[in-house]
Amino acid sequence: MTYFLLLSVAHNTFIFSKPVTGGSKMVLDIELFRSDKGGDPEKIRQNQAKRFKDVTLVDRIVNHDTLWRKGIVFHRLVFGHLYIRINDAIQLKQT
Repeated sequence: MTYFLLLSVAHNTFIFSKPVTGGSKMVLDIELFRSDKGGDPEKIRQNQAKRFKDVTLVDRIVNHDTLWRKGIVFHRLVFGHLYIRINDAIQLKQT
């Protein structure tokens, strides 16, 4: 069965949902997956196994979150340098 992984950046959560019309969705805070922030991905894996669900979803979420966080750091670095260059160009133009 295919699961959909929805990422809510504003609320910092992941939503697992099956492609069905009814039922509720399980929402977990992304901080639970981040071991450096006090979360425990192993507990989530155990919980998934107890519910007879796919435990590889936890690993996929951790990997995607790691890539997401690296992308955010890179984005801030690039746009920080870009902002400095723009400000330098504006100051040169004004003088």
